[in-house]
Amino acid sequence: DGSFDEWYKHEHGFAATEITCIAYGSAALLGGGDWPRETWAKFERVARKASNFLLTHDDLIKANHEMAAAAALAIVGTVLKEKAFLDGAREKYDRVLTLRSKEGWFSEIAGMDMGYCSVLLDYAMLYHHLTDDARVPAHMSELFQFMTPFIHPDMTILPELGLCLNPYVSRLGTVLLSQHSPNAAWVTSQFASSETGFAGVEPYLSDDLRLCRWSYLPVLTYVLGRRNGLLNRDGQLAFIPKNAPPSFGITVAPLANIVSFRSKHMHAVFSPVGGGQVKAFVATEGGKWNSYQDLGYNQVLGNGVKVCTSGYDGNRQVKRLAPNIFELEVPMSPANFFFPGFLARLVLRVIGAIPGMAIWLRRGIDWYRQKFKTAVNQSSA
Repeated sequence: DGSFDEWYKHEHGFAATEITCIAYGSAALLGGGDWPRETWAKFERVARKASNFLLTHDDLIKANHEMAAAAALAIVGTVLKEKAFLDGAREKYDRVLTLRSKEGWFSEIAGMDMGYCSVLLDYAMLYHHLTDDARVPAHMSELFQFMTPFIHPDMTILPELGLCLNPYVSRLGTVLLSQHSPNAAWVTSQFASSETGFAGVEPYLSDDLRLCRWSYLPVLTYVLGRRNGLLNRDGQLAFIPKNAPPSFGITVAPLANIVSFRSKHMHAVFSPVGGGQVKAFVATEGGKWNSYQDLGYNQVLGNGVKVCTSGYDGNRQVKRLAPNIFELEVPMSPANFFFPGFLARLVLRVIGAIPGMAIWLRRGIDWYRQKFKTAVNQSSA
């Protein structure tokens, strides 16, 4: 049916299919003119079949997946000059808009994830780059305005801000948005001057899923940034951004249930939604930033069970006792590592092989994730 597997045999994965289309479609878009005829024929056959699968399927449980489908169809539609795929890309984008909150972020499973805000931004700007859908810059500028106060001085984020614990910070989407958003232009200018070190590339390397999905995005960032005149040869911003750093003071996002504080010498992020974690950066006299982190309480019980205060809960109540004083009450819960056993994997494989059952398996998994507000595989640790 044109789909690809990702987690288990016979999965017919939506995300794996769109990510494959984006990767190979981008290669065709940027360098396909040098491909041998038989390579082009193979690409067209597979990409067309995969894109037809995307046209007839959706993944509205995770907004970034649906946005990636818009990017995938836009890329393949552009390469193959196929109007049906380009029209389908716009339809996917329209569906993503139904998942947008009043704060500008998009629903992931049954909540918000800051890292996947960045992923969605990347694919939305890829879609815009190819279709020039005039609505995209305004929507993504609103999303980026929400994100900016929570980006640390070292251009990282606190993973506990979101349901999936995703630490990814957008480069591709931020650079492409920089000509439309002063906030994005300011953050882009910080990429060149900040010392992110390993933390800047860790999201691409933290597991094989992220490596396969995103490892080519830095290359696309440089190539498209140069082609659009946004980056110079050294990868720095090619124009002078408007001075738009995040405003000083406290930012409270009640729907996302997260808080940020920024001053000239300090930046702190507080995550009630994740269990009350705090990460703070304090400037030194030499202009460096020292970081401090409090991830809550951990305790090993007498039976060897480890409990902690971490855990995503979008409805967790937080009291604001004063402008800069917050009070939070959190329960202790077991810290479990999730990995399906042999029997579970065997059942998935056997049931998935039955015609028509793959879609019901996916619905069951999605029901579980929504009910318990967990990404299962990505928040297990």
